[in-house]
Amino acid sequence: MTEIDIRHYDHRDAAELRPLLLQVYAEVYAKAAEDDPFASVDRFAEGLDGWSQRPGWSCVIGYTDDGQAVGYAYGAPCPGTPGGGADCSPRCPPTSSPRPAPVPTPSPS
Repeated sequence: MTEIDIRHYDHRDAAELRPLLLQVYAEVYAKAAEDDPFASVDRFAEGLDGWSQRPGWSCVIGYTDDGQAVGYAYGAPCPGTPGGGADCSPRCPPTSSPRPAPVPTPSPS
């Protein structure tokens, strides 16, 4: 069994990590990008560049024993949340929003 070394990074490392993240993304999503413009590397790069500059952005990358990256995850606090900056977008509402209403249960007929 191969051991995976998990390394943690933050926004200060984003520029250095960008080529690696794009390379892994391109490999994983090559087939999807053939048919879906939203899966293109350029589209992913736009999102990566935007999110990686946000306060609180962090990334973890898993490496094999020989130093090959095998996966990653990254994220940042949503805009409008503590640590996430003041602006807010519909894709990431502030945490001060009310909880979503429960889904109604159909009444028996």
